[in-house]
Amino acid sequence: MAEITAGLPDWLLVPTRSADDGFDEPGWRGVTVELFDELARADLEDGVAPPALDVEATLTDLLDMADSLDDSSRLVAGLGLPGRWPLPVIVSAADTEDDVDLLELGLARGGHPAEAPTVEDLPDGDGPGIVVSRADVTDDREVWATVTCVRRRDGLDVVALWRTNDLGLVVPFREQVVRLMPLIRVGPWTDGSDA
Repeated sequence: MAEITAGLPDWLLVPTRSADDGFDEPGWRGVTVELFDELARADLEDGVAPPALDVEATLTDLLDMADSLDDSSRLVAGLGLPGRWPLPVIVSAADTEDDVDLLELGLARGGHPAEAPTVEDLPDGDGPGIVVSRADVTDDREVWATVTCVRRRDGLDVVALWRTNDLGLVVPFREQVVRLMPLIRVGPWTDGSDA
């Protein structure tokens, strides 16, 4: 007898209510609640406290965030950081504009940086890419960190953007955002299979 097992996913593609034809919100919610239950069990087995979530409110927030994005963007939620999921990341793709460089797309310029942003090359891929990590001070003296990965390929600029004010998450989750980049396949956003 063969047993087939698969690990828990690292990413959840959040659908948009308006763009995804035939989107079954109650069905999606049910499946995602089950997934969150599995993630919580896995955290407990690893000795990690799962996040204290109002799951239904969290799912509503994710769907609302996905609905707020324009047609060139999608929302994915990181599930791979034990005890700290889901972490929303905006993925977007747009035609390359020759007068816009990767540093601009990666948000390495402007803002109110608490210190100089760090810029590193993305690991080898199918086009030039960078990852930018920066911390900015808001008018309320809060510090927000931003991690932006940019890959230029096939006439498109593909960007993954994540922001947080929990600075302890930046180092561990930054690596997951970097690992997300090769998983992104650009295609029709509405067919449900591409992120």
